Amino acid sequence: MHHSHLAVSALGLIALLGGCADRAPSADARLAIAVAPLTLDGVTNATYTLSVVNGAGETVWTRTVDADAYGDGAGSLSYVGTCDADSNPNRIDLVVESLEAGGVTLVSGVDWVNPAPPGNPVSRTADCVADQDVAVTFDLSLARAAQQGFFDVALSFSDVFCSAKLDCVRDDGGTLTELHLLSNPSTGDRDRTAVLGFACTAGPNQDTVLHLDPIAIACGSGQSVSVDSSAGPGNLDPSYSGSELLFQAAVYRGVEQLGTNHKAYWNVALGLNPSAAPAPTSCTLTAAGTVTDGPLVGGLTPDGTRWPYVAWSVELYDAAGTYTCGQHGAGDGNGVDLAYSDTAGIAFAASFASVDQSVETYQTACAIPNCASGGLCDSVSGDPLSCDACDAGWTGALCTLAPRLWYRADTLALADGTAVVSWPDAGTANATLVPQGTAPTYRTGVVNGRPVVRFAKAGEMISGAFVLQQTSNDYTFYAVLKAGTTQNQYADILDNNHGGSSNATSAGPVWQQNVSNTNNMGVGFWANPPGVYSGGSPWNVSTAAFTLQEVQKAGTQQTAWVDGSVAISEGVQAIMNKPSVPFALGGNTYIATRRWDGDMAEFIYFNRALTPSERAEVQQILATKYAITLN
Repeated sequence: MHHSHLAVSALGLIALLGGCADRAPSADARLAIAVAPLTLDGVTNATYTLSVVNGAGETVWTRTVDADAYGDGAGSLSYVGTCDADSNPNRIDLVVESLEAGGVTLVSGVDWVNPAPPGNPVSRTADCVADQDVAVTFDLSLARAAQQGFFDVALSFSDVFCSAKLDCVRDDGGTLTELHLLSNPSTGDRDRTAVLGFACTAGPNQDTVLHLDPIAIACGSGQSVSVDSSAGPGNLDPSYSGSELLFQAAVYRGVEQLGTNHKAYWNVALGLNPSAAPAPTSCTLTAAGTVTDGPLVGGLTPDGTRWPYVAWSVELYDAAGTYTCGQHGAGDGNGVDLAYSDTAGIAFAASFASVDQSVETYQTACAIPNCASGGLCDSVSGDPLSCDACDAGWTGALCTLAPRLWYRADTLALADGTAVVSWPDAGTANATLVPQGTAPTYRTGVVNGRPVVRFAKAGEMISGAFVLQQTSNDYTFYAVLKAGTTQNQYADILDNNHGGSSNATSAGPVWQQNVSNTNNMGVGFWANPPGVYSGGSPWNVSTAAFTLQEVQKAGTQQTAWVDGSVAISEGVQAIMNKPSVPFALGGNTYIATRRWDGDMAEFIYFNRALTPSERAEVQQILATKYAITLN
């Protein structure tokens, strides 16, 4: 091994502080790690676990250290280690183990919210070069529950205090009754109303800038609605004929001066149509918001930072169609939670600044990996699958290829562990996925600092009203996934809902993982003539790491690639179209035991056979995004 100097610094929310590397486990080669002082008041010590892993996945070293021994006692830390120049890239992991205030250990999840807990470190990669110092910067933002009542239930981001809630009922002398605030045009009376409230102050003499996404409601029936939080102020008067989920919506923004502090608030009222209660299925409201003491460029939090934000995910109606929304305060474990973005950052659709009370809307980041790094969506047509520009080095394949279906976990603004009740489609089909039975879960920072949707073989599946073979018998699809080590028999990762009496006429493909060998996958489909199962040759993949899998059918030839290498190539028959059969990820609606176990970060489907150059370009985009080595 060549050992070389790798300088790593972790930033606080406000500023960088370098540290002296005066303790080294080896005089031969060094890795300088600096952790800035934490900005939370009262913190007197912090304990971290630091690890360096080489490109082969071997741990170069790991050690648990604290600020008392290696820093200023208030969270800053300096430490020296090594890296492996013979096996790049090296990955540096930082875990925050604990915080102390005056010798008392603060309770994670109660007193503070950990951006880098055990099992989910903040990680960065760098090429280690012999006899050189290579700098890697971590941006570590800490937040904790406020120790004072600020508005209602408050959360503290360093010196920023926020209140976030969703109220559907009010307390009338100990009795909870429905909020009736907005007027229903069908009756002329005030009717069922849910109010999302968000308010923050960024401290003395600082601008308070709130950032908020549209408020979305999605139902298992397929009904959905989105309210533009940047609209208004006042009633939005949406078109209403009596059957929509919302009969009215209203947006209110404003400021209050609290001494030298600028408080900003942003509230959205939603008139929920009682006659449109979607029995027997559930409806969930989702939204995301954050605060800064200045504007965000393009509405995007800084790259490399796990930025704190508030995630709303509140059930309005349960599976029986019963109205269940109540009082939901930030941090009370009831659907309004403090979360951290992944290190790639999170984009918000609009902002409201307290100083001049201006509203700015942002061209949301393209749903395209090669443009998210700098290119913008088409500013004329607003087409999320067209780009004005891409960074140098990107050729722009996904700017022009227009996938039919595109599901990315990193477009979901959810708290870690939240149920995925709606997975929007970034493709041209606009086919939102909703759970069939138990919902899969959203997990942050799982692959290259990015999130995944986690399926469990106990019955988690998500599907959408789109037929894979709608316009073509050819296809190309990609998935970044890691399969679980145990599977149900013929666990369906992708399925056109085949099974039961529909076998003779179902369309394909059916992409499965076999129980006989947990590393064994295959793809096939019911084909012409009716009842003939075509394809299905298996290939092996690792269950220990994420892989990039690609399957293509071009005419009578089907090929599968794993991390860029051909896994199978075989002749197949023509598949059948069945326009009434939708598709599913993670299972089969006809056979409940065929549910898949594993993590999926991204799924892209084209209803045509891509050319070799197009395929290679998409492979490179996904491999770069998820740090997957192509063979």
